[in-house]
Amino acid sequence: MVVLACGIVAGLGYAVANTDPDLVGARAAAIGAGGILAMLTDSLMPYAFKRGGPAAGVWTVVGFAASLGAS
Repeated sequence: MVVLACGIVAGLGYAVANTDPDLVGARAAAIGAGGILAMLTDSLMPYAFKRGGPAAGVWTVVGFAASLGAS
């Protein structure tokens, strides 16, 4: 089901990107990054919290800040 949903959404994203010329470059990357962040939050954060406790959230923010600072 997840693979099918991802395929459908990818097709819709391709169709939208071809109709709106403003969705190129950084804007398209921001939309993709938002989707990845939502997926990680939904699937990986509960597991990380179960294994690492409240420190998992702190280290997530530290990692995000470090990656933002490196770019």
